[in-house]
Amino acid sequence: MNSSKAEGPDGSPMLPDELVGLIIDVPDKWWGFEAADRTEHPGACVREAIPGREYDMLKGVGAENRDYYHATEVLVVPSEANGLSKNTLFSVKPRPMRRHKLRNLAGKVRGRLSDNVLDRLRREMIRQFGIRRTQ
Repeated sequence: MNSSKAEGPDGSPMLPDELVGLIIDVPDKWWGFEAADRTEHPGACVREAIPGREYDMLKGVGAENRDYYHATEVLVVPSEANGLSKNTLFSVKPRPMRRHKLRNLAGKVRGRLSDNVLDRLRREMIRQFGIRRTQ
C-alpha cells in the first residue's frame, strides 16, 4: 500500500480493521499448492463470511497465464491503489481464510481494490455460486 501503515506496539505492521477490499500476498501453501519458482500469490479479500472470524479470498494469477487457468476469472488492471504490478486474473472461487491468519500478513498488503472492482468480483461470485455478501 503506502508507507503510512499502522504499527503495533512492537513496531510491526498491522492490517487495517477493515480487511474487505485488501489485496494481500498469500502464501501458496494457504492456496493449497507449492511452486518452485515462487512462494505466494495475490489474494483479494472480498467479503467477511463469518463476522469477525473468516473471510473469503480470491486467488490471483498473472494474466499471461490465462491459457493455464480454467476457473471463471475477473481481470484486474494494476493501479497505484491496488498495488498490482501487472494485469491479474482473480478466480471467483472463494476460499475461506481465518482472520487471525490474514492478520499475520500485515507486511504483505499490496493495496486496496476500488469499489467498482470489488463489486464486480462480488457480482461474479453471486452469478457463479449464489453467494451473497454479509455486509
